Amino acid sequence: MFGSQYKLNLDSAKSYEEWKNAAIAYDESNGMAQWKSQEASSLYDNQAVRMRYDKLVMLKKADDAEGLLFTLNEGIHGNIGSMGNPALYRRAAFGTKDLIQAYINEISDALKYIAALQDQRISFEERLDFFRRASHCFGRPALMLSGAGSLGFFHLGVVNTLLAQDLLPDCISGSSAGAVMAAILGCNKNTRIDAIINLNRNDAQMLKTPLILQQGTSDEGKRFSVPGTQGLEEAVTSVIPDMTFQEAYELTGREINISVAPAEKHQTSRLLNATTSPNILVRSAVLASCSIPGLYPPRTLLCKNAQGETVEYLSQRKWIDGSITDDLPSKRLARLYGVNYFIVSQANPLAVPFMTDSKGSTGLINTMYRFANNTVRGLIDMNYQLVHRYIPNQDVERMLGIFQSLATQNYAGDVTVTPKLQPKHYLKSLSALSTQDAMELFRLGEKSIWPKIEMIRNCTRVADLLLKISADYEARVMTGTAGSKLVAVNG
Repeated sequence: MFGSQYKLNLDSAKSYEEWKNAAIAYDESNGMAQWKSQEASSLYDNQAVRMRYDKLVMLKKADDAEGLLFTLNEGIHGNIGSMGNPALYRRAAFGTKDLIQAYINEISDALKYIAALQDQRISFEERLDFFRRASHCFGRPALMLSGAGSLGFFHLGVVNTLLAQDLLPDCISGSSAGAVMAAILGCNKNTRIDAIINLNRNDAQMLKTPLILQQGTSDEGKRFSVPGTQGLEEAVTSVIPDMTFQEAYELTGREINISVAPAEKHQTSRLLNATTSPNILVRSAVLASCSIPGLYPPRTLLCKNAQGETVEYLSQRKWIDGSITDDLPSKRLARLYGVNYFIVSQANPLAVPFMTDSKGSTGLINTMYRFANNTVRGLIDMNYQLVHRYIPNQDVERMLGIFQSLATQNYAGDVTVTPKLQPKHYLKSLSALSTQDAMELFRLGEKSIWPKIEMIRNCTRVADLLLKISADYEARVMTGTAGSKLVAVNG
């Protein structure tokens, strides 16, 4: 079979497992399987990784718990020897260097070995201190869902795949259409989320979730159309229960964050979540974040007061589409939750045409792009400051301020998943979508993240394991069962 046929198998895959098998076969056909088996590469320090790997293997084989903990204490991080370099995942269709995979496996096994110790060679208190520090230092991943308008069905495909692969981070942010998806994830158990997505893979029936869209009619039959204000509320209400951010966190354990932008001058954007605004109703935050200027009026947020009654939150303030000022609130997530690895589902029609693969992309074309992009951003910012100073017209200044914010934001993450949009998608981003278009975007979301899955798995595996072990240890402290056997941890 020629290489082109293997490539065709990749493009025609209907599931991740089918794509994975095709990718492995493709790597074998073009020599990339051999590249993965060879440890040396200019893309990372293979000798540093090999040395630490051999040491971990030796200590675990010798049952040297103290030595293993000492070695782990020397530093657990996901980029030793630059092994987290995104370029290492662009060579082969599936995965990366076998040594990197083996090292991640060995680190995971070593952590589980220390966590499960039943003797007194290392006290529970010492291990608790280690896991607290290691989890804090290693950081954690987050999923950021961009504004997308009608293209929000792309997010559904991305999220559906992450859920199926057990890779969905517990920390999730969303703006505009992304806020709807984030709220669905944070306010519903997984069984309910499956029911909301409700995709029949056999006969490609229409997605049953309303998201921001409602089913309408036209001469062409059933279509999706942007609803009015009442329709938007009904659509959001059908998938997002009436609960506060704190209640949502207690239900699902997911830390969801919704971006909203101020409708008035001299105000700043807000990131709403269980930490900064626990009593705000998630549904009202989503409606505010979806209030696209020109389509929907600004919104006042709602919250529950001390008596459990629904009242206005900052009644004198109104809020609009969160993607205008903070489509991807990476700095705030880093500060609030210690996030240092960002998975971005980017379907914002204003950003997608100008996206590179990720913020870590290298190469001449990407370097030239970043130089041009930074130059344009600087010019836009300078012109805005001139207008702000010499043309004191509030309406002009406000519109230019929105444009400046949209043009100067960072729209990429450590892993950025973007759709390959066609002109029809841009034309329909704020209008009607046919059932076929909605299904196409859903499939596009799935297919777009398949090549990123192994990179996400490798780069988040240790962080997720540390979070699980730390949570288990903390629970044992709270319940006074520090001497009990560790709950089984997968990873």
